[in-house]
Amino acid sequence: SALVGPKVRVGYLKQSAVSGSTKTVAEEARSEMTFIEEARKRLEYTTKVVEDGDYSEEALEALAVAQEDFEQAGGYEQEQIVDSVLKGLGFDPEDSAQL
Repeated sequence: SALVGPKVRVGYLKQSAVSGSTKTVAEEARSEMTFIEEARKRLEYTTKVVEDGDYSEEALEALAVAQEDFEQAGGYEQEQIVDSVLKGLGFDPEDSAQL
């Protein structure tokens, strides 16, 4: 168990050996961030709804909620998180595109 202070976010990235993957090391690191990817999909969907001309209160509220959820999930910091994780595992920035 671990004790953390209030307003402290704790992250966990499952580590497992991957053999034969066709994903880059950055894609592998991102693949376990499902909460961010789900929030990104909701944001993309609600953005498209509004871009396609639905300016109803419901559509705009859904977009606002999706934007907030994505931000709260760390979506805007995802690439920095991936870079930090990969650096901690010994990868150089140029390694992130390697399979």
